[in-house]
Amino acid sequence: MSEIITIERMGYGAEAVGHLASGKTVFVEGGAPGDVASIDVVEEKPSFARARIGKIEQPGAARVAPKWAEPAALGAAPWQHLAYDAQLEAKRANVVAALSRTGGFGERADALVAPCLPSKRQWGYRNKIELGAQWDAKGTFNLGFHQEGDPNVQQALACPLAHDAIAKAPKALRGALRFLQGSDDLGIFRVGVRTS
Repeated sequence: MSEIITIERMGYGAEAVGHLASGKTVFVEGGAPGDVASIDVVEEKPSFARARIGKIEQPGAARVAPKWAEPAALGAAPWQHLAYDAQLEAKRANVVAALSRTGGFGERADALVAPCLPSKRQWGYRNKIELGAQWDAKGTFNLGFHQEGDPNVQQALACPLAHDAIAKAPKALRGALRFLQGSDDLGIFRVGVRTS
């Protein structure tokens, strides 16, 4: 089922929130507030639906071009299509909503939560990355990131979110581990890298 909707806000995870013509809430992977998008519903439940964007008809003011274009970025940097100010607003709104609904603070929650403080660095700040490891259907060892809800590893050449000292570790480690393993599976399912 395909439909054109307007994305209203970000949800708790990487999904944006909008409403179908029927009024049902829909969670849209890769959406940004203000986007007018043609969506394809991929899962329908009694009270909500999940969808993927087929085409952005009109980008919202919060949408920016992603810096990291690899498919692996969806698992590591799922909000990079949002302007940094919009990310901060969405994160604050998520805390307010959690305090209001779950914490029982009601309308007082908004006054309790200060605006998010921006970081000096939006990229190159992580001192640790965790990479998933997986053999693909062709028998090739891959190292990269998992997208939420997807068990498959998306191969990464680098991680721009990581500190410069480890940003290129995914490609280097994949090559080294492929060499060490040869055709044998050493049972590696996760690799962590840290710098200090």
